[in-house]
Amino acid sequence: MHYLKRRLLSGWHLARWLRLVFGGVLLVQATDTGGYFVGAIALLLLYQALTNTGCCATGACPVPAERQKPADSPGRSHECQEAAPDK
Repeated sequence: MHYLKRRLLSGWHLARWLRLVFGGVLLVQATDTGGYFVGAIALLLLYQALTNTGCCATGACPVPAERQKPADSPGRSHECQEAAPDK
């Protein structure tokens, strides 16, 4: 129970607030119009906002900290050097 409370009340950032607001707006819209698909999207957004999950929340798609350049090329990759002849 303590874990759930901590997960719901901590880590609120802009993307999480946007999911909550858009999910709420879409849920109201879905109940007004009877749109089941919009209601499903709204529930998905609300779930993501409340549980702080999303595309990369689990770290499944890491981004490297910095790009590494090839040792033989100070500015361009090896493929670019072959494709563009020097003048």
